[in-house]
Order: sequence, then structure tokens, then C-alpha cells
Amino acid sequence: MSIKLYHNKLSGPARVIRIIIKLLNLDVDEIEINLSTGEHLKPEFISINPFHVVPTLVDGDFTLWESRAILTYLVDKLAPGSLLYPADLKARATINRWLYWDAGTLYATLGAYYGPIFHGGSLVPEVAEAFKVKAKDLDIALEATKYIAGDSLTVADISIGVTITLASAVGIDLDNLTNVNRWLKQLENDLPQSVWFSLLVEPNKDLGQFVKSKVLSTMVIQLYHSKISGPSRSVRVLIKLIGVKVEEKEIDVFAGDNLKPEFTSINPFHVVPTLVDGDFTLWESRAILTYLVDKLAPGNSLYPADLKARATINRWLYWDAGTLFTLLVTHLETIFRGNSPVPEAAELFKTKAKDLDKSLESTKYVAGDSLTLADLTISVNITLASAVGIDLSNLTNVDRWLKQVESDLTSETWSTLVIEPANIVHGLIKDKITS
Repeated sequence: MSIKLYHNKLSGPARVIRIIIKLLNLDVDEIEINLSTGEHLKPEFISINPFHVVPTLVDGDFTLWESRAILTYLVDKLAPGSLLYPADLKARATINRWLYWDAGTLYATLGAYYGPIFHGGSLVPEVAEAFKVKAKDLDIALEATKYIAGDSLTVADISIGVTITLASAVGIDLDNLTNVNRWLKQLENDLPQSVWFSLLVEPNKDLGQFVKSKVLSTMVIQLYHSKISGPSRSVRVLIKLIGVKVEEKEIDVFAGDNLKPEFTSINPFHVVPTLVDGDFTLWESRAILTYLVDKLAPGNSLYPADLKARATINRWLYWDAGTLFTLLVTHLETIFRGNSPVPEAAELFKTKAKDLDKSLESTKYVAGDSLTLADLTISVNITLASAVGIDLSNLTNVDRWLKQVESDLTSETWSTLVIEPANIVHGLIKDKITS
């Protein structure tokens, strides 16, 4: 009766056993268990192992789980006397020490770091730091030995090698551990290339990507905004358009919320919109627009990967930031500060809007034949300009384009994030002028 190994291809402990099987050319029947579909929880598997974990070994009427116990059992049964787990009492005790250390310290810490994401939680940075401390202990130990347990490759190297490479794959930086990295290169040289890649490199890469996707799905990006801010609204329009999960937090700039320590600690420039994505903070609406598409909707036609298309969109975004929006702000800020309107700024805005109108003679949208980020930000500013009294009614192409953008957005998005806030600003401007 053949020995059976129930495993999962991404499971680190299961891969440890499969490496030993390859190294010693053992006759073991490998049966994959799909953890993501819950095969380990089905009665057929629970009847084999009530603890429903992989790896699980079945040798006739004997069932064994826990990878390190399986490692030593397989060598003793199928390759007795192998240097991977020698018969010498002291050598064996040294290997056992490292196996227990891996189980109870190194791998246990790694599991505490990334395990929570499989249950709706997040990575735990403090635990990653604890792992680094333990790995540093290993690095010190490796100053005196070629391998973990001495001068020859053993099952301790296989088990801990999988743990260390897995840690790197899920984002724990161990590049500064000189001895550990020297030892890993030695381990790579000792294993057949096919084994190293198929049971270490490739599964680690897949697991790393899986963990990253889990982290992204649980991490909530935060957007600090003002409901009347044009730049804030262009970002909020994008969020609606691509249907991504972003937690929106309103900042009352008129009450000075943007100047309070709670906000200036996030953004010393105290402006909205401000995006917080984990430990990354970003302000400037157009930078936020491009970042959100690249991160959450890569390849979207709103900001395509094509170099020339992207450069064209960027051109219009910079033109908006440095020309159109700047003139609009000059016009509005003068009034909000209690001064009279500046007709020259409004007239210059009209001139620039006329340039846009001329450009739109040959294209359906600002940057070509499809809706892009350039349309979102510029349309918000054009509608705001009209709302606060800058007459653009003679711009036929601009008017046609605005109707097209309106039809591309949901009526609710257009109304609540474009028209209504612009009208609120108009009311504020009117009150300021009247007072």
C-alpha cells in the first residue's frame, strides 16, 4: 500500500514535505486539497484528519499530521541513515531543536503576521518586526555554520528555508541578513533547479500575490474632501464611475477643519482633496485621479496604459491645473476674501475656454474619442465657472461636450457632484458680493 500525502500547493509546510520527497526520490502518492473551496472541511477529509490541516500523511492504518513530524518519519522509514536526518543522537537532537524553533517561533510568528487576512483581518506590522528579530537570531547563528544545524544539509534547512523565503514573499524585508542570504543561496545550489522553482519560487510568488490581493481588498482608502471643492468633486466622480471602495471623509474648510492639528498631521499643506492609502498620503486631485486608476482600475480607458494616449491626457490635466483652474481660483478667491470680482481673470478664463472650444471641434472628448480623466476634471471646472457667472454660452463645442459627459455619468452623479455643488458655490458668491 502506497503512502499518501494530502497537501496544498501553496502551503509552506506541505511544500517542505514535497521537497523531501523529491530530494530522496520517495514513492509517495501526492493528493492536492483545495483549501479555497473548503475541501479540507469536507467529511471525506475530516474522516482522515479531524484537525483538517495539510499536510497530512497516510501510511496504511497510520495517519500523521504536522509537517516536521512527517519529515522525520519519512526519512526514518524510507531513507534511514540519510544525512538529512542522521541517526547520531546529538546531531538528531540539534536538528530537532531547530525544527521545534521553526514550529513554535519562526513559522508561528509568520503565521501571526499574514494569517489574519484569511479571516477578514489585516497584516500585522508589529508581528513582522518580531519576525525580523527572530530571523536576526538565525543570522547570528549562521555566522558559525554553513547550514542551520551544522556543516551539512538537513531537514531543518528545508523547513526553515521554506519559512524564510515565504516571509520575503509576503513582504517582510530580510535583505540585510547577510548570513541568511548566503545560506539561502547555498540551499538553492543544493536543490535541483526544478525543485527550487516549482516548490519554492513559484508558489511563493503566487502566495505573495494572493496575500497582496487580500490586503488590497480589506484595506480601505480614505479620501478627505469638501463637498463644494471642485478638485475634490472630480475625484469623487471618478470613484463613482469606476465603482471602487473609498471611505470619504468631509472636511469643513469654512469652519477651518483643514487647519486643525488632526488634519495638518495628515497633510501639512492642509488642502483637499487628500488621499490616504495605508502609509501613503497624496494630495493634488489630478495626481490622485491617476493613482486611483492605476491602482484600482489598471488599464481602464479613463487613463489607458498606451504611452501617447496617457501623455495626451496628462497634457490636459496639467493645462487644467496651471491655466484653467488657476484662473477660476483667482476669480473666486478674490470674492471669498471680501474683495470685488476681478473682471480680468474672468475674461482670461473665457479666452482659455475658447481655446478648449476650438480643440473640441475635432474630438468628441477633450483628449480624443473616449471619456478620460481630463474630461472629469475640466468639466467640473467649466460647470463651476458657468455657475458663478462666467458666461460661456457661446462655446458651441464645449456645450456639446458637456452634454456628452453628462450622458456618460449617471444622472445622480452629475446632479450631486457637478451641478448642485456648483450652485451652492454660486449662492455663496452671491451672498459675498451682496454683503
